[in-house]
Amino acid sequence: MTLLSAYYDLLLPELPGCTTTMLDLHLRETARTFCQQTGAWKLPFDAVNLVADVATYDLSPSESQAEVVRITRLTLDGELMWEDTDRPQRHTDDAEPKYTRNEPPFSLSPDLLEITLITDEMPTAAVVGGMEIIGTMKPTSTATQIPDFLKRQYSDAMRYGTLARLMVMAKKPWTDRALATYYSGEWNKALNFAAYQAQVGNTREHLRVKKWG
Repeated sequence: MTLLSAYYDLLLPELPGCTTTMLDLHLRETARTFCQQTGAWKLPFDAVNLVADVATYDLSPSESQAEVVRITRLTLDGELMWEDTDRPQRHTDDAEPKYTRNEPPFSLSPDLLEITLITDEMPTAAVVGGMEIIGTMKPTSTATQIPDFLKRQYSDAMRYGTLARLMVMAKKPWTDRALATYYSGEWNKALNFAAYQAQVGNTREHLRVKKWG
């Protein structure tokens, strides 16, 4: 995780008079929006111990400054139950989920703090660490750190989004509506690109070299 202050050099030169407190607020909200709309931040939850005849369990992200956006993968007792991915986007050797993408075998509470399994998948015996979940996340509204990959891969997007939010404010030393419009356009382009990468998988295959002779 990266401290918000790591972005100051990218932002403060264009924001004369802006306090770091205000900058932190808008940078954090930019990161939250980015992760919410792109699904780019994926994390496992802490493994859940299954209990016989119990259907509802707490959702606990493995990162304390993360907030749940949605569930993307569910495994019960080693069997892949469900995955929020179309088959053409998955590797051919991946296990086939038991349930289709549009029919998840669970429901989530409105606050996204609990998961409830359907009756057919309610455990009949206790299994330590029997439920494994992956989800997309966003930073919490009080986060002091945001995911490392935002700085490494999407620092321009963070810059565009934060400056667009701040420069549109009226009667500030840094107010610049024309520049805010420009940065807003670049921010939307970056969002679309990141959402596409998250959907198709932003990974690189190792180059395989065939030896002859």
